[in-house]
Amino acid sequence: MSNTVTWTGARLDLAVMLWRLGVSTSNIADALGVTYPAIQSLTCYRRDLFPDRGRAFKPVEATPEVLAPKVASDRVTRTTISGAKITLPRVTFIDGPYRQAAE
Repeated sequence: MSNTVTWTGARLDLAVMLWRLGVSTSNIADALGVTYPAIQSLTCYRRDLFPDRGRAFKPVEATPEVLAPKVASDRVTRTTISGAKITLPRVTFIDGPYRQAAE
């Protein structure tokens, strides 16, 4: 059994957003349900998405508002090879399950 993580567009976008908000690497791992080394590897290999935060960086406190996932739509926007943006129905095994808004 492999321990590799599949980085879907939604998971990668959430990781990038949390990184840029200043959430610590361990809190990002907890929010995404992956291991700390998986986030470390991702941030090292994808420096284009995860710029260095410097030595003076102090991570922000991980609040539920920051870590809460956005409610997914039943439609997703994809970019084709030619660069055109198209809107398609959500595919559960690619985009994750559709979540209703919390009341």
